[in-house]
Amino acid sequence: MIEKLDFMWLTMTVATVSILSFFLGYAIHGLIGRQGYGAYGNAVIIAGGFFAAIYGANWYGIRFTDLTMATMAGVAGAFVCLVTLTGFKLVMTRS
Repeated sequence: MIEKLDFMWLTMTVATVSILSFFLGYAIHGLIGRQGYGAYGNAVIIAGGFFAAIYGANWYGIRFTDLTMATMAGVAGAFVCLVTLTGFKLVMTRS
């Protein structure tokens, strides 16, 4: 899905996801504080997880014909990535 976007649509997609990830990362930083990665770190993890989930789904053969399904898959992947890395950090700091 992302591979078929031209340069302007890809730029707008990356910019939109990055801006929304920063807002969400800042809010999550306010909630979990030192257990997280900071506002910028959370934003990078969320944005990276979003695009990784869409690329991963496409790699497994899932084609998104609807933007809503692609967005839902991306958001789910972003939060799975954030929760996994935060849990890993929690385990590493406790040991």
